[in-house]
Amino acid sequence: MMMLDLYAGMRAIEIAALRIGNVVDENGELNEQVYLAKEQTKGQRERVVYFNKRLRKALQDYIAEQGLGDKRQIQLLRTQSGNGFTADTIRRAMRSLFTNAGISNASSHSCRRTALTTLANKGVSVHVIREIAGHANLATAVPGCKQRQAGDGG
Repeated sequence: MMMLDLYAGMRAIEIAALRIGNVVDENGELNEQVYLAKEQTKGQRERVVYFNKRLRKALQDYIAEQGLGDKRQIQLLRTQSGNGFTADTIRRAMRSLFTNAGISNASSHSCRRTALTTLANKGVSVHVIREIAGHANLATAVPGCKQRQAGDGG
């Protein structure tokens, strides 16, 4: 769950909603692009999430270890009791991980912000970052970025 947040910039609600069928294609290969339906996102807007090579490898290993490859309709992340995580249980689990690591005031959203900031620091266009973040407003997607208003001369 931490890697989905940190490498893909996903929200807890999106991580909880991920199904095996979202990340694995019909041939059992990990998707580079994951399409989230509006029911799986904040704001009820469809969006695409991109998985880098490291994340795909980790997910491939996880799915193989858990024997989940052919269970396309179940949630990707499962609790020890076999139930799917909720967004709230993901938030609590990540806060606990941060607390146990001695990192105060961090949450699941901290990884998401780090993912987006890393992209900005690497020179990725703010418009691309907005798309990756799933934000309609550019200023929301990139901290410190202010959208120009029509007629402001900029």
